[in-house]
Amino acid sequence: MEKKKFWEIVESLNWKEASEIEKLAIDSVKLNLLVTLSPNEVVGFGNYFSEVYRLVEKHVDTALDDCDAYVSDDSFSDLISHIIGLGEDFMNKAFDDYQVIRDLADSGDYVESFSYLIPSIEDYEKLNKGHYAELARKYAQETKNLSEAEKLGDQITVDKFLNKVSNYDFKDILPLAVRVYEYWYSEEGKKANLDVHNRYNGYGVPNLASDIIIILPIIEKLNGGK
Repeated sequence: MEKKKFWEIVESLNWKEASEIEKLAIDSVKLNLLVTLSPNEVVGFGNYFSEVYRLVEKHVDTALDDCDAYVSDDSFSDLISHIIGLGEDFMNKAFDDYQVIRDLADSGDYVESFSYLIPSIEDYEKLNKGHYAELARKYAQETKNLSEAEKLGDQITVDKFLNKVSNYDFKDILPLAVRVYEYWYSEEGKKANLDVHNRYNGYGVPNLASDIIIILPIIEKLNGGK
């Protein structure tokens, strides 16, 4: 990808304002970009981002060498990506004046993470309804193997949601997905079964509901509203 095209795309993402949104819909931004670019452009954009990242990394490393600001390994990556997200002019300004980088590091005025908006070829699977149907069947099978004490409080809603998605029945699915997602994060949902919440990483249903809420409208727009 040409340098000019890369920075035009970066500017279009408006990271300065987007980074101030408390719960930025990362997948929505990423997938809207995915349907805008060709597969070759997606690969080129990701590759060029990696090149710029390595360049910025060297400058940030040098700038912070004699700086008292503490930046953890994860935050170091966020800082680099944040600088890229703010655009080419800001990046060049930071290269010319390392105090810009030091001030960002010292204030912590950067967020996690512009790099999450960078689409990849693998993200194309998220534009396929079959991807979600397969996940729903997997989670439905896992649910059958749970004891009553392990199930989510509003299990009837969860079962209905998983059944519809498993059978490619996406008509009127959004209100149901919202109910599943919002119940999971509600105080009522947390109190209903704390054990389920404690093993959140092994329970993909709320993530599935969230993905469908964000991505289904994009898929339908891509397919002409179908």
